[in-house]
Amino acid sequence: MLSGNKISQISGKNLHGLSQLKVLRLSKNALREIPAGFLDDLASLEELALQDNLIAHLPPDTFSKTPNLQKLFLSHNRLTTLSQGLFLNLKQLSHISLYENHLETLAPGVFGPMPLNQLWLYDNKLRSLEDDTFMNLTQLHLLVLSRNQISHVSPGAFRGLQQLGEVSLHTNRLTTLEAGTFQGLPGLVNISLEHNTIESLPSGFLRGIRELGQIDLHNNSLCNLPQEILDELSVVNEILLHQNPWTCDQYIMPLRDWLRSYPSKANHSLVVCDMPSKLNSEMITLLTDEDLVVQRPTDGPVTEKSTKPDTHPPKKSTATPTVVAPTTSENDKNSDDGQGKEGQGIVSRDHTIIIISVVCTVIICSLIACLVCYRRNKKRDSRNLGRRNKSNSSSL
Repeated sequence: MLSGNKISQISGKNLHGLSQLKVLRLSKNALREIPAGFLDDLASLEELALQDNLIAHLPPDTFSKTPNLQKLFLSHNRLTTLSQGLFLNLKQLSHISLYENHLETLAPGVFGPMPLNQLWLYDNKLRSLEDDTFMNLTQLHLLVLSRNQISHVSPGAFRGLQQLGEVSLHTNRLTTLEAGTFQGLPGLVNISLEHNTIESLPSGFLRGIRELGQIDLHNNSLCNLPQEILDELSVVNEILLHQNPWTCDQYIMPLRDWLRSYPSKANHSLVVCDMPSKLNSEMITLLTDEDLVVQRPTDGPVTEKSTKPDTHPPKKSTATPTVVAPTTSENDKNSDDGQGKEGQGIVSRDHTIIIISVVCTVIICSLIACLVCYRRNKKRDSRNLGRRNKSNSSSL
């Protein structure tokens, strides 16, 4: 047991005479390289643990003398490449871990025929998958390629994987897939494609698959899905489509109708519109045809906003687009008619006010005149009455 030490260098001489050794654990050390011929004396070795070191390179013949190796742990190192034929002699290998390295490429021929059930390659720097990369792994059930930088998968990358049940490609840089990518995989059950930037799916990308348990397409860049792709997706029992920028216009109708036809295949409450803003977060299955029809501009005067060009016109050009608008004479006539009617109303109101004012003035003046006459008559009567009284008293 040599794990968990600070071993930085090791030599084949340290293992000389250990031909019966079956388990060698050198994990969690500081090894930077494995020297050529290091394992040549370990013909009976069945398990080798080299994970959690700083190994950046393995010589092409590292495992040429260990035909009985069944378990190989190489995860969490700094491997950037794997030499062609590196694992060709490991015909009994049933477990290998290569995740959390710096692998950029996988050349066809790296893996030889072996009873491998699972292959974990996540958290590397793989950029593409070429044809026949895994063709010798005929017993592989699980292939994990997530959290890499894969932007292209060749149509024959998974060729020969007759027993493959699940492939994980999530969290990569895929924008689309090739037609026939998953062809020839009769046992395939699950496909993980979430957390990519897939904008479209090609016709025939599920060619040859009669039934699929689940395909995860959530958190991609899908705006809509055409009818031919939806027809292919009918073989899927469950499809995850949420967190895509669905554009809810007339082109989303096939997806809406497909979701209505297969209510159990997707969670309708999570498949919602992203654009336009007025339909943001609306469930696609609840949209009506009227919601999705693009409104065409009506005929009439063209506003400044609608006639504004998308790009600046050439400096030498002075022509302006012809705009259909009502004639000036009609506008003037309508304007004059309106002003005439309004003027007549104002004059009529003025006349009424003047007449009322005159009548009120006459009435007031008449009342004043009557009051003055009344007071004069009253004073005259008082004087006459005084004179009569005076005359009567003189007579007495």
